[in-house]
Amino acid sequence: MLFRPDRMNSTSLRRQTAMETGGQIVAVVISADFCVATRQPEVRRTIRVILDSLKNLSISRSEHLITVGISVDPYAEVGTRFLEKLFQFDEIIAGNNWMGLGAIRFLWQDYPGTAMIPQVVILHRNLIVNNAVGILALKIEDERLIPRYTGSDEIMEFDVTVIDNLLPPP
Repeated sequence: MLFRPDRMNSTSLRRQTAMETGGQIVAVVISADFCVATRQPEVRRTIRVILDSLKNLSISRSEHLITVGISVDPYAEVGTRFLEKLFQFDEIIAGNNWMGLGAIRFLWQDYPGTAMIPQVVILHRNLIVNNAVGILALKIEDERLIPRYTGSDEIMEFDVTVIDNLLPPP
């Protein structure tokens, strides 16, 4: 099925802004309902502060922030419910324990890290959108890991100025 921008409803149009050519900051939160650290109010609050700080940073850089919640819970419905309570993510990947697609990409394969939760992984990439003939073509360029915060202690030490200094110029 082809993507047809002319057939989008008002709900999908609200998210359309993230599909513009330009820089993107991608913030990935990896956790699970069974994670004791993420149940602590100060950790939950700090995760929200991180995501809000990155939103402000992306606006100041005229870029977009994409937030992704990944749950390594065994059951998708448990992980989805947990992530929905944590933050209003743009995208949620849940289920299949440590072998879910999100865990594979951000812990084992593309951006390997320690199998520990919670984590906040921050990427920067450039999105190129070509919609010249009504058929959407997307290309991601220069995607790179900025930092990874592993465990609640590292998450609690987050400083947005560190991220700003690590990002490429807008």
